[in-house]
Amino acid sequence: MSRKPILNDSIRNKVTQLEYKGLSGKEKEIKRIYKESTGKEPPPFKIYSSDEMNIGKESGFDGAAIHFYDEKKHINQVYYIFRGTEPSKDFGDVVYDALGIGAGEDQAQISDATKMYEKVEGNIKSSGTKVERYGDGHSLGGHLIVTLGLITKNFKDVRGMTSVALIYFHY
Repeated sequence: MSRKPILNDSIRNKVTQLEYKGLSGKEKEIKRIYKESTGKEPPPFKIYSSDEMNIGKESGFDGAAIHFYDEKKHINQVYYIFRGTEPSKDFGDVVYDALGIGAGEDQAQISDATKMYEKVEGNIKSSGTKVERYGDGHSLGGHLIVTLGLITKNFKDVRGMTSVALIYFHY
């Protein structure tokens, strides 16, 4: 059953921005953002972070997934959110931008994004309601989420944001 996305574009933008601080433990903030935007409480959700899964430590990859699930209301949506380049926090991101994106020589962050995706999917596959997947990323995170969307071919839509443009793919 295809449903309307739980998170509208405005909420997705705010959550993508929040990923720069890490989404792990940010349930209250996500609930606040959702309630301010919709006037309602969000459906039950769980946050998965690359940091908690011990993925991306060497490559610099940083991402999270928010899984909204309510069997009675037939809600089963997961939002993958990937952080962009942070030169002051992780200079490896700048190197990856040059070697991974620019030269196509380094695939470590794409590999880690795929590992995270596979782990999250392993946790959510057991439910009976069809999973709808959405993806968001800013800057380097935009590159990673768009690439993951092209690899898996099962996202409902993917948004890769830069400071000058929003690249939107709807499958």
